[in-house]
Amino acid sequence: MRQNIRKSVRLLALGAIGCALAGCAVSLADSSLHAWRVPTTAMKPTLSVGETVYTGSGPIHVRVGEVVIFHPPRGALHGNLGTCGAHVSERQLCPDPTGGRSSTFYMDRIVALGGSRLAMFGGHVAINGKVRHEPFARTSACVFARLCNYPEPITIPRGYAFMLGDNRAASDDSRFWGPVPLSWIVGVAETCDRAQKHCHAAGYPPA
Repeated sequence: MRQNIRKSVRLLALGAIGCALAGCAVSLADSSLHAWRVPTTAMKPTLSVGETVYTGSGPIHVRVGEVVIFHPPRGALHGNLGTCGAHVSERQLCPDPTGGRSSTFYMDRIVALGGSRLAMFGGHVAINGKVRHEPFARTSACVFARLCNYPEPITIPRGYAFMLGDNRAASDDSRFWGPVPLSWIVGVAETCDRAQKHCHAAGYPPA
């Protein structure tokens, strides 16, 4: 089970002739986009296996609730569920990342930004003491209480974002290896209708 969780958050660049590992450049209207294929169930029910999302090349302005592609810390690649950069109670989420930026790409939803006090109850996040309404989150499979319940709050450092997969029982994310610097975010994930030359943010709008 731990190994399946581990593998569930890897994001693969869309494989095609002439595409670099960092992503495949495509043309949509006058914008240059990178295409990425979702390989696993970590973002279900919002995004399904094999679905394609895109990131643009313009300035990045992120908000809580947005699905983003980013570089996780190197600690995310250690062991089955990554390594936290701080010694914390099993009742707390990881407050600090380990090591520098990895070259791997992950995709998750931003659930909190710097300065917020964050905890988790039954797979749902609580920010500054208030449990958030998260219609996009799949929590029914949270049978492993320790993986979905962290009642003692932590404070997210300024300039960082805390990431969670929507499929809370099948995602290896910030709860295990810590928040991510905003500068490591590659872009906001979008789904696009290439026929109509239109894109919109993937998943639900920010809560």
